[in-house]
Amino acid sequence: MPNVTDTFVFPLEVPEFYTRMSLRKYERPKPGSNLTPSFRTYIRLPIPQQLADSFNISVSGNNMELLGNISNAPAQLAAAGRSLSEDFAAAKGGEGSAIMKMVGEVAALTPGISDSNLGKFSQSNLGIVRNPHLTSIFEGVALKQYQFTWRISPKSEKEAQSMNKMLEYIKAFMHPEIIGEGFALDYPYLATVEFVTGSNNINLPNVSDSFITGLNINSIGGGAPAFYRDGTPVITEITMTFQEIDIKTRSDFGGGKYNSNRVIDSEGGLPPVRNVGRGDR
Repeated sequence: MPNVTDTFVFPLEVPEFYTRMSLRKYERPKPGSNLTPSFRTYIRLPIPQQLADSFNISVSGNNMELLGNISNAPAQLAAAGRSLSEDFAAAKGGEGSAIMKMVGEVAALTPGISDSNLGKFSQSNLGIVRNPHLTSIFEGVALKQYQFTWRISPKSEKEAQSMNKMLEYIKAFMHPEIIGEGFALDYPYLATVEFVTGSNNINLPNVSDSFITGLNINSIGGGAPAFYRDGTPVITEITMTFQEIDIKTRSDFGGGKYNSNRVIDSEGGLPPVRNVGRGDR
């Protein structure tokens, strides 16, 4: 860990499993260059109460309207035209219901008309509705957020002092600093978090460069007031929320070995690649 200038640990002895968090001054590398942190802080905490990790992408439902089946649109419109012509001819012969059927079919096929009172009324009588051709549209990837909670209890005055210094440090550097004689704010520090469990467990959360967006300190972490003689809480509950500054992409998983043309199976081999159409499912 290069450029470590501040270290905070709790508890004082090194546990078998622990949280390793570091803070550094905000900076982004230029394209093609490696990031060289100008400042590093090392913080060690126990394993939090939960180690949940979740992954999400953003999609939305979209009405494609007549474009939903564009390949068949000419035939559909031609058939609809013939049907409407036949209905109109029948209506001229005295069949009034054909007019209603004609209006209903137009309402079912034409976006905008179907939303009018006349369109809705005709559709309710005919028992038909325009097919909206609903489909899912990929919109992007949300920035990942994490929340971890630790319940810690100092066993000595020295551990209590270490805990308090650590919390004051985090509170300070999760906030910006006034610069430029008050005309600007310097960015808060960035945090990374990883969990040391003695093995490379890829399912554990691994928090990349993030802002600490929330810090909650509950001095009655045991559910009832309890303090040592010097006023230090017997149990302190600490909750921190993180938000990464970059989205996750496919290259962030599997050591970057996954891409659109190459998929690794569970044993490390390459499965045969074939194009799957609707008829293959």
